[in-house]
Amino acid sequence: MLKLCYQAVTEIHPSGKMIRRAALSLCLLATVLSAGPAAAEPLALTVTPLPLNSENPGQTRVGALAWRGSLEITSGNRRFGGLSGLLLEPGGDRLLAVSDTGRWVSARIRLDDAGFLVGLDQGETGRLRDGDNRVLASKRAGDAESLARLADGTILVAFEQAHRIWRYPAGGLDRPAQSFPPPPGLDRLDGNNGLEALTTLPGGRLLALAEDKGDTPDLRGFLWQDGGWSDLALARDRTYRPTGATTLPSGDVLVLERRFSVLGGLGIKIRRLPLAAIQPGATLTGEVIAQLRPPLVYDNMEGIAARAEPGGGVRIYLVSDDNFNPVQRSVLISFLLETE
Repeated sequence: MLKLCYQAVTEIHPSGKMIRRAALSLCLLATVLSAGPAAAEPLALTVTPLPLNSENPGQTRVGALAWRGSLEITSGNRRFGGLSGLLLEPGGDRLLAVSDTGRWVSARIRLDDAGFLVGLDQGETGRLRDGDNRVLASKRAGDAESLARLADGTILVAFEQAHRIWRYPAGGLDRPAQSFPPPPGLDRLDGNNGLEALTTLPGGRLLALAEDKGDTPDLRGFLWQDGGWSDLALARDRTYRPTGATTLPSGDVLVLERRFSVLGGLGIKIRRLPLAAIQPGATLTGEVIAQLRPPLVYDNMEGIAARAEPGGGVRIYLVSDDNFNPVQRSVLISFLLETE
């Protein structure tokens, strides 16, 4: 392409070095932007095991969940961090996360013989791209918050600030995106009040939940079915707001929720929504199955993913967004929901 550009520029401007130089610079930029998907970059990750309860090493349960290990994740790559959405690859042995700086991260999950989370390796990272195969260079454009995988293997990514949903090919998040129909009124949400939770339901449906920091009695949600969106709501529980969602093998949904206040600090809970209750116009209440509070291990948890365990029960992973803040951590926690 660059050779063709040069020939065209020379024909149009046979003289004039400055003009030719500027035109060739534009040709080079066009060549870069039209290039195929960039190869994933290797990502070296270091993990440090963390106890569930630093004050009571014998604690192994949180509500309905059995603890199966937790790790603090660090990397010498300064671009690592800000993990805000989480999926498990088919097979369940790799995680896929997006960050609020327009990047994706993938790594293999290592469990010991007892099924406890002990490590991450084979890390990779790359940049999310738009429909023209351009990387998302700004924080506003790249603020990815949640992930969902459709039945055909394609992946939906929900963004806030510039509110939208994009669809990526089954091959990976380093390929050009396609637009996905957004819920009506999504563009009218405040910058940081967008879609924080997105998950696939049986029958090709989707559940999307907004952070929605307004003073409405309930939190805004949307249900995709039959090719269109309907409104629903998540019952507000004090100052908690959704940050992630995942669907269990039964079809029920786990919603990860977070609250923060100067006096109350950070709080995390997981709420279970029955599949039968997720209908257009519904106000979803569900049941809280676990809460993370000091001295338990947790941080700014924003991603949740689940998979059926071969031996029974459901494996659940939570990941935190460190906001690239030195006083916060990237934490991965594993639990087992022993019975559905």
